[in-house]
Amino acid sequence: MEQMRVDAAVHETGWGRSSLSLTKVMGNRWPALQFMSLAFYSAWILLVMASDEAVSLFEVEDAGMFQGLLYLSSGVALAVCLILSGMFSKRVQPFIERGPLVPLAGALATACTFFIAGGAGAGLDPVLFCVFGAGTGVGTSVVCLRVGHVTSQFSGMDAAMKVGAAALTANLIFFTCQALPPVLALWVISALPLVAVASSFCAPSDAGDGPDPNDLIDIKSLPQGYFPRLICTVFIFALAAGLVKALVALTQDSTVILGASQSTWEVIISFAAVAAFLLLGNIVLVFRNFDVSKLYIPVGFAAAAGMLLCPLFGRFLPAQGLIINVLYNVFVLVVWCLFIELAGRTTLGSVRVFGYGRGASALATTLGWVVVAFAEESLVDSASFYVAFFLVTAFVLLAAVLFVPNEHTVSEALGSTLSVEGSQFAQESVAMRTEDDLVENPWTIACSDIAKEFKLTAREAEVFALLSRGRSIGFIADELVIAPNTVKGYVKNVYAKAGIHSRQELIDMTESRISAVRG
Repeated sequence: MEQMRVDAAVHETGWGRSSLSLTKVMGNRWPALQFMSLAFYSAWILLVMASDEAVSLFEVEDAGMFQGLLYLSSGVALAVCLILSGMFSKRVQPFIERGPLVPLAGALATACTFFIAGGAGAGLDPVLFCVFGAGTGVGTSVVCLRVGHVTSQFSGMDAAMKVGAAALTANLIFFTCQALPPVLALWVISALPLVAVASSFCAPSDAGDGPDPNDLIDIKSLPQGYFPRLICTVFIFALAAGLVKALVALTQDSTVILGASQSTWEVIISFAAVAAFLLLGNIVLVFRNFDVSKLYIPVGFAAAAGMLLCPLFGRFLPAQGLIINVLYNVFVLVVWCLFIELAGRTTLGSVRVFGYGRGASALATTLGWVVVAFAEESLVDSASFYVAFFLVTAFVLLAAVLFVPNEHTVSEALGSTLSVEGSQFAQESVAMRTEDDLVENPWTIACSDIAKEFKLTAREAEVFALLSRGRSIGFIADELVIAPNTVKGYVKNVYAKAGIHSRQELIDMTESRISAVRG
């Protein structure tokens, strides 16, 4: 019977989906493989872009030059493709969700990775090396969008935990490749983009293509310019981080610390930091539900600011470079979680969010690398230069504060548009209310009136109130200590009793009732 269903799916959907029928079957047996796609994609970044492990497999001379060429050529191609995808997100989104484009892009990234890692040791021409480097950027841009689409199904603390687990797995893959013979490591590293693509399609046959549309917040409900300001914030944070990271890479030779390369120690410390976060997160969840998304922007700012402090101590020492690169790894993880929050909870769509967001991040770090590369010859080995560098980059980072929205999460942004809190409401008197009602804010009164009007049960009223606050299905499930499917059942009941069909209609109803309360 199972085989008949697979054959029917192949017949109905054509070559694009039939080529992925095997991963669908695997998804029914090992659905967790779908969420491992981020781990494989992150491992590729660690081995190919964030270190010279891939380029140095065959002890190529001047590996630093080849690594720089790869970073620039791949970074520019990645940024351009992602930003273009964000611009044409409505057309690109269907290709990311299904069809042959994603597997073909994974194959392109795999082929180009194999050529640059294996060909660099054979005296590959730098121009041709850059061409294949750009090929990795083009291929991994589609892989990035696909992985972003898959991970946008997470929410809240679950998203942070899954991203953290993926980071730990990526680190373990990094260490595994270091222990393998060069030829075998070449094949494993090269295959990572294609494996990431294959695992991303390992979803159960009855799984949807993304978040429930009824649980998405209309971007028009958020403050005007909320998304562009967030992208500007990410760009400026990434530019500051990219400048410092590039300065470390271009002014500091590869070093060995206690018998291991610096990149190895970076991964070890990053592994320990992420593991500590996962342990602490699980401990916190035992006692209370916490909206971890409130930490994304502050932690990203702190990581970028921490990187800027290191130049104050003069020319980079190995310990300084180690700290900077670890903070950069933390910064990348936090930014990815921020994109998940936007893509999984709003109508922006995963391609638009990860296209513009990841594209802006890649463009900023690449730009930082270019600026430092052109200024490398003028760098002086004195503390005054690094203090000046700190002041300039600190100014760039502080400028981001002007772009940071007052609301750090989607829920806070939605709450600000409803204007349900503030001293102006506390001072208003509402006619025909009891003394207890007078101490409540208009949002509470509006939700209570709506619950009474449509005869919602106590649990349905709780779900309604949380929905009007912009909370996701996952958050509500954690808050009320019930299963997500149970929450969806209550949501359907609320919609049916209130005669609405979407979250936007629910928000419009609440806003209308708040206006009535004010009057």
